[in-house]
Amino acid sequence: MKNKLFNIITGMFIASFFCGCENSDTEDSRLEQIPAVLSGKAYTFDPETEGEIWKAGKFVGMYMLKENTAECVASYQNVQYQTTVEPLGYFTPTAKEDVLYYPQDGSKVDIIAYYPWKEDLTDDRYPLNVSNQATAANFSFLYAGNGKGLSKDNNRVTFELRPVLSEVIFKLIAGDGVTDQYLEESAITVAGMNTKADFNLVSGQFEAVTEVKDISFVALEDANGASGQVFPTVIDDSHVASIRLSKMNREYQWSLTEEISELKPGMRYTCSVTVGLNKIEVVTDEEPIADWGNGSNNEVAGSENLIGTLIEDLPLGTMVYGLNDPLGKITEGTWFYTRNNATPDESQLKSVVEKDETIGHNVIRTTFISKGSWFAGYTGYRMKNAGKTKYRITLKAKGTNGTNLRCFIQNANGTDLKTAVFVASGNYNGYLQVNLKDTYQEYTLDFDFSKVVVDPYGHAEADSREATEQALADYFIAFGHPSVANLDFYIAEISMTELK
Repeated sequence: MKNKLFNIITGMFIASFFCGCENSDTEDSRLEQIPAVLSGKAYTFDPETEGEIWKAGKFVGMYMLKENTAECVASYQNVQYQTTVEPLGYFTPTAKEDVLYYPQDGSKVDIIAYYPWKEDLTDDRYPLNVSNQATAANFSFLYAGNGKGLSKDNNRVTFELRPVLSEVIFKLIAGDGVTDQYLEESAITVAGMNTKADFNLVSGQFEAVTEVKDISFVALEDANGASGQVFPTVIDDSHVASIRLSKMNREYQWSLTEEISELKPGMRYTCSVTVGLNKIEVVTDEEPIADWGNGSNNEVAGSENLIGTLIEDLPLGTMVYGLNDPLGKITEGTWFYTRNNATPDESQLKSVVEKDETIGHNVIRTTFISKGSWFAGYTGYRMKNAGKTKYRITLKAKGTNGTNLRCFIQNANGTDLKTAVFVASGNYNGYLQVNLKDTYQEYTLDFDFSKVVVDPYGHAEADSREATEQALADYFIAFGHPSVANLDFYIAEISMTELK
């Protein structure tokens, strides 16, 4: 009922926009405030490609600037708008008081849009980090600067939201004396790449591009090879790809300058690598990113990572402790740890952020010193507003060799089940478990958020119930050990994405 009412109000709101436009020639309406009528499509950088209509329920940031300047109009700076259900493809303000109105004197303005909306910006800079290709949260970032020269007499705009990153793909092809089997389990890294930058939302340019590192590309799902999404840059001699073929016991080096002079925003560079017994040959094609998004489902571009706080960006030192009420006092997007909701006691349990020199960035290290209930002491991540669907958690972790790490996902506010735990996909258990090694391994955990059970134990299908809106609105992910003393585990990377 709540959603239906919102849709009706939204429709009336947009209708009032159109009425304002149609009556703008009357004397009385000249004194009225004229709102901006905003819609948008997710585009590629191919000018001949039609954009996809946005799916409802997405949050977009808006800026209104004086025409051809960097000066914001009134308080229209990083205003949160949302996509609508009806009519599909339009944007409306999340809060009624945040409507963007045009200057009543008829002066022209520029309106900028970006996705996804971020609240805590510094100087209108959107921070991006591509060092960790498996978990980076910014590959869905889109930007539109085409809303130029608008006014109360020209108050409608369709934003062309486009990707700002570049993509490089290495596809391995078997050459003379080599079969596809020998190209499996390859590892590809590219040296000399900038990994952090701020995107200036007002100017539409990258700034403060820093931290040159080797970037490990992510293996392709449907072919031998790997891909990476990186910052646009001019290619020089430092940009060298290392292609390691474990099944051939060979490693090849290839300089990107041989085929690429510049990585441009929104462009894909496909490097077809023909592998012979003693050499490789590379041919590169450049094309606009035509399938960045999932157009068939009217989705915006990119694979959204719902865990917005990268572990490698956490400050060094002891993490936040959830005292007594670990969730009510911890904000969304925060890593924390707790033990039976008791006073912090590092002689029992501690969780700290430290730098792991073997991988070159920060990790979360949790140490269980004494025995206790595995589901009462844990490291967690606070989240809100899940959908009634399936999600996949991918993490890179290590620990005391041969020990088990358990993960459960629990509602924070309580439901008719008192404590609702989302169901581990396929077996109706309240948790999933992985066996740790003393070196980092990647693990995949699937959870079904459409169903809950009463606690993080094993349950039959009959024990599960449909998840409520209350359970979906407020929850946390928890990682803990069984009741064994003197155990460490480390989490280096993590992502959570919706399973389509």
